[in-house]
Amino acid sequence: MSRYRIGRQNSASSSDSSRFKLFIRVTFFTIILLVPVIIYVIITTLPPSPVTGRTVDRGYFDPYSTIKTEWFSFRVEKTWQEVPDITVKDKVYYYREMQGANPQGLLAVHVNGSYPVVSESYYSNAVPVKLSDDVSSLFPDDLLPHCDTVNNPKVTVNHTTTQGDTTFTCWAGTPLLYAVAGEIGGNEKLMLKRTDGTTAQYVITYRNLAFSPNPNTFTNVLSTFKSL
Repeated sequence: MSRYRIGRQNSASSSDSSRFKLFIRVTFFTIILLVPVIIYVIITTLPPSPVTGRTVDRGYFDPYSTIKTEWFSFRVEKTWQEVPDITVKDKVYYYREMQGANPQGLLAVHVNGSYPVVSESYYSNAVPVKLSDDVSSLFPDDLLPHCDTVNNPKVTVNHTTTQGDTTFTCWAGTPLLYAVAGEIGGNEKLMLKRTDGTTAQYVITYRNLAFSPNPNTFTNVLSTFKSL
């Protein structure tokens, strides 16, 4: 009887040992199969290593925008805005220079034979401009001093004057900056060639609205102005 009991105990022990070995084998092969998966997950979630000498392209913010109509185009800072309530298509286009909510200047471009009304056809200053070889764009000089400075003794009534080899009508005695572009050897009526080969007349003016005028603002606009 005791020999029988001993035999059954040995058989149970052998079965437990087999199960344990099977468990070890399954666990081992499971780990072997999971190792590549774990390595792949780790590699794909790691941040990329920095590359020495390579700059990161963060893009470029252009502070300027191109204003374009069927007649002309020019570039200004993005603070400028169109003024549709006083613009008349195919005749006169207005643009306001802004600093926050405060207007700094008002640009007007009269086209196709349009011309400022009499009360706005006298100017304190002029910017002499030379036409490009293809007669479609401008090369401006610096803003001239107030037209009163050419008079000795000072004239107190509006009159025609020549300054910087350009002729325009002087707004005598005004403390404001109201400038016009004037062709060197000519006047403020700029005849420019369009892309279709025809010619159009442009009268370009700038009225300062800021407390301290910037003498370069109008010149910068004219340097990018192009007939279309």
